[in-house]
Amino acid sequence: PSADLARRVAAAAEVSRRDLAIRWLGHPMPCWASPCRIRMRPDRLAAGGATTFSFQRGEAFGWQMLLQGPEQQVLDSILPHEITHTILACRFRRPLPRWADEGAATLAESTGERRRQQAMIRQLLETGRQLPLSQLLAIGEYPTARSGVTRLYAQGASLVAYLVHLGGHARFLKFLD
Repeated sequence: PSADLARRVAAAAEVSRRDLAIRWLGHPMPCWASPCRIRMRPDRLAAGGATTFSFQRGEAFGWQMLLQGPEQQVLDSILPHEITHTILACRFRRPLPRWADEGAATLAESTGERRRQQAMIRQLLETGRQLPLSQLLAIGEYPTARSGVTRLYAQGASLVAYLVHLGGHARFLKFLD
């Protein structure tokens, strides 16, 4: 909606891309052949994001990102979440299991959002509504029910956090290889 907001989002995207690449890969990423188009919709009350791209001949390309919600929430959580998807896509050059991709991306969100995911895990465990690990690992597409998506994100984040805690980011990536 404004050039000023566009500059802030672009600057935050570049910082997130550098910092998250160092966290996950151990080094900054080279520039892409073409830029990632980012569309920002701050007029939406519900925060969210989506990133699309394609894989062909072992390369990821055609980046497009939609971010929506209050500006600060987008900059603190949604943008880093979506940037993590792009970093992992470049690293693996193929789709990742949903639990791993969303779990890793959720770990890039703000402390408040990560605490919300941890509270969700506790609630799922206390009520017995968690997915068995074999079902979580087998999810290929996003569940159609909102509750299934919530479980995927919360349990994926919990599992990725646990595995990263055990062996670090590099070992987690090697596990996914």
